Amino acid sequence: MEQKKNMNLGLSLIRVWLSFEVVIDHYWHQKGLTGVAQFLSGTRNLAVPCFLLMSFYLTAGRYASSDGAWFKSRMGRLFGPYLVWPLVYCALILVAVAVSPAFIPATDGLTELKYYHFSLASLDIWDLVRQYLCGIDRRLVHQFWFHHNLIIWTAAMFLLLKFVVKPRVRNYVLSAIMMVCFALQYSPLNRMLFDPLSFEVKYSFGRLIASAPYAALGLMIGFNRQALSKIGGSLRVFLSLAGLFLLFFVFYSNGFPRPKGLGYQGINLILMALGTVTFFHYLPLENAPQWLAKAIGLVSRYCMGIYCCHLAVGWALHAWVFPKVGIGVETFAGCVAIWVVSWVLCLLVALIPGRFAKSMVE
Repeated sequence: MEQKKNMNLGLSLIRVWLSFEVVIDHYWHQKGLTGVAQFLSGTRNLAVPCFLLMSFYLTAGRYASSDGAWFKSRMGRLFGPYLVWPLVYCALILVAVAVSPAFIPATDGLTELKYYHFSLASLDIWDLVRQYLCGIDRRLVHQFWFHHNLIIWTAAMFLLLKFVVKPRVRNYVLSAIMMVCFALQYSPLNRMLFDPLSFEVKYSFGRLIASAPYAALGLMIGFNRQALSKIGGSLRVFLSLAGLFLLFFVFYSNGFPRPKGLGYQGINLILMALGTVTFFHYLPLENAPQWLAKAIGLVSRYCMGIYCCHLAVGWALHAWVFPKVGIGVETFAGCVAIWVVSWVLCLLVALIPGRFAKSMVE
């Protein structure tokens, strides 16, 4: 595998870290943590903001040029995993419930299912319907609410910038979107509208107001990506350290008061996401050895697949493997094992001939 000429190793590294944070978010619910453990647990909510910010930053040029062919391809690329992975989860649950008495007791004991009083034993066709309509279902792919929001904002932002907003005012419009969304987040309105609704609607459509500012900011910065990517030398190091400082400062100072909401709301998260992406983006790795670039590229290649499959992998490992090898329920060691097994699974899927299998994990 040759290193891509424009490959940013820092952005590949952040994908690796954030894919692990996604696993932590679902499988490491511990109290009383300190030091590095406290930081890793406390930044679990950064995965969504950073991934949204990077997604729109890296594709901003396509929005700016109103590339219709890219938009069609992009939507197809997003809908593929969105439609296929829930079927995989359904198949796993149905087979596991039928053949393994240990599966339901093991998964019922996991924090996320226990907290919401859900059980995988009662899966039915309506779970699949809710999953496709909302991107989340209590017994299927919980994390796909992010995919649902990404699809909606990808379509909305592209159509807005192509047919409604002129290039000369697009930054003003995106800034206005951010301000309106933050106003709604810090008022009780968004929570009042969605909190009484079902689990699936609340945690998908109810989070659109929280996810929009990350998309808008990513586009605003991304419109200047070419110039920003040319920054080098001491300024690059300074920006990387400034981003790290912003992340740590907001994390440990608690910055702005965080409003009550349905998740991922508040100014703190967007500042920490901006600091994190800036830090990794400007890491001075442009002269890294070829072997290191290849290793980072290989490890980061399947981060999207890990995001898709890790929840089901965790269910299987907690039911059938961890009790036999002495790994406790929802431990850090368990998170490492889930990430590694998920990566290997994605590698095996990618080895299946044809582009379709690769599009499910890359």
